[in-house]
Amino acid sequence: MKRFALAALSAAVLSVRLGAGESLSPEQLLPAHAGGDAYFPAAACGKDAFMVVWQSGRIAEGSLVWGRGEPEGSGDIVGCRVDKSGKVLDAKPFVISAAADLQEKPRAAFGKDIFLVVWQDLRGGKDYDFYAARITPDGKVLDPDGILVAAGAHNQANPAVAFDGSNFLVVWQDFRSGKYAVHGARVSADGKVLDAGGIVLGDSGKGTFHRITPAASSLGDGRTVVFWVADSTTDGQGEPSGGCFVKDGKTARWRSSSSSWATTTPRR
Repeated sequence: MKRFALAALSAAVLSVRLGAGESLSPEQLLPAHAGGDAYFPAAACGKDAFMVVWQSGRIAEGSLVWGRGEPEGSGDIVGCRVDKSGKVLDAKPFVISAAADLQEKPRAAFGKDIFLVVWQDLRGGKDYDFYAARITPDGKVLDPDGILVAAGAHNQANPAVAFDGSNFLVVWQDFRSGKYAVHGARVSADGKVLDAGGIVLGDSGKGTFHRITPAASSLGDGRTVVFWVADSTTDGQGEPSGGCFVKDGKTARWRSSSSSWATTTPRR
């Protein structure tokens, strides 16, 4: 496990005290889950506390993490709450998903008094699917083992999530077309997937570029900005990274001359 930059016997976080001029609190060691190593930590803040989530388990060299061979090891998604002073609020992590095989790369966001945690999931036994679960501020998991968001052909992986003021926007890289494109879907605070199967936010059309590793952040006015990396399938070709705005399940661009939004209906 020493070869993994993010691996540790338990996850450690630095909590942030709110307020101008205040400093970081001392590092806190979070409790380990079932003796497993910790991978891919992520956090979100809401209701005066942080929700820290990570993949708990063991991964061997040659696994998908290393980009070759068949998956080895196991992984569950677990979480723990930390208050603004850095105090750990849970004596042991609570389990968000303990489904079969590998769950990994969780991300989290907070909105409408609920946390939403998303992750890529190999319980289907062949390709990654994309799941989400809601957790209350007091640490109750409302969707044990998760809600299926997307499970098309091939991989749905590398998720990200943001809250746009009304719903959560979850995004991921999707290989169903034969090259990776960025897809997204809205998930409501009551756990409903509002865009079944997802909508296409970014692809290269007839080009040879993948769109991978998306990131999402809310702008606070109903819009979410989504970024991604462009990766060529042909040696020697390059393309800048890209992105788009998403509002009400539609992509949008800003027309500076008319000070208005122009929306397009995404492809499904």
